[in-house]
Amino acid sequence: NLWRVQVLFGHQFDAGINAARRLFAVELVHQRFQYGEPGKEVTLVAPVPVSTCKSCGSEYTGEEAEEARHDAICRHLGVLTPREIIGLRAFYNLTQAEFSALTGVGEASLKRWENGNTIQNISMDRFLRLLQTPATYEQLRKVVAQQEQPKEHVSQARFQTEFGTDEQRGRDDLSCVAPKDRLPEWQLKQ
Repeated sequence: NLWRVQVLFGHQFDAGINAARRLFAVELVHQRFQYGEPGKEVTLVAPVPVSTCKSCGSEYTGEEAEEARHDAICRHLGVLTPREIIGLRAFYNLTQAEFSALTGVGEASLKRWENGNTIQNISMDRFLRLLQTPATYEQLRKVVAQQEQPKEHVSQARFQTEFGTDEQRGRDDLSCVAPKDRLPEWQLKQ
């Protein structure tokens, strides 16, 4: 149960867990920090564990502090925290790869959200929140299963014969002019 702390505030030592507790005091501090663009920043508060060296008084924060700040930012933005995203995926017992395949969310994006490296945009957050409802999740599974069924291939030539190719119409742009009797009703009203 021995661990090494090297060059921490100029100290180098080997210490067991109990010895480390004697050397460092850990306190949960409600830390205020600024978030946002200059001129538009807001002050947020996060419960952050701060370690203080008992011999020199130096303070430091670790990964837990970064996670707490990130969670405070997520709450401020009104989006799910990394732990909540992990919890959603775990609720359905899915790996990141399985969740990505089901939702269409890129696996790399999912990893970044779960690791707290980036924050999902509001549209992706809303999508994730919809998946918190089991009925919505089941509906998505059905849609994906349907989409994965082999489909009859529709030849593009079919569309070219209905309206003609650009060359046949004598046009060199990519616009398509269809006879009025072939336009959908909503386009006729324009």
